[in-house]
Amino acid sequence: MRLLTINNEIYLYELDSESELNEHTKEKDGIIIGNNIQNRNKFYVFEFLIYSVKSVVGVLNEGHGIIPHGIKISNKNVMVLSSDKSVYFYNTISKEVVNEIQCDSLVYDVISIENEERILVCCELGIQSLTTKGDKVWMYDSDIIDDFRLYENYMSLIINETEHKISLADGKEL
Repeated sequence: MRLLTINNEIYLYELDSESELNEHTKEKDGIIIGNNIQNRNKFYVFEFLIYSVKSVVGVLNEGHGIIPHGIKISNKNVMVLSSDKSVYFYNTISKEVVNEIQCDSLVYDVISIENEERILVCCELGIQSLTTKGDKVWMYDSDIIDDFRLYENYMSLIINETEHKISLADGKEL
């Protein structure tokens, strides 16, 4: 088990095999997400503390080169986890996935907009704004996104060497 990232006390580890993932997740009384993928090529584990108790979520991944991401929603008992084309809303109390969103392309990143209780899902072919429950607020479709940056009221996307500024309020181009 190799540590890949630590982000806000969420640890992401990579494991060598599905059997190691199953064993570790079972030992820690966790769950595994990504069971619906076709090619199980990469195996990850998120570990985090909830009320001083270690929680574990295993991740089956197709191995596209984008590691899973996880964020904790402030003042909510929810973590948002992404892998491949899926975004999972995980209840940290009941230890179950309460919502799963399927995107049209690979998920690059998941970002919390805390003052508005929204999530930005940055995908290969667009951006989605979701509520902390997973309901869609708006969606912006595009060609392949080469880079993105978040600013106070908008997100800057670089698509085919051209900058596009997308309003965080409504997803429209500024």
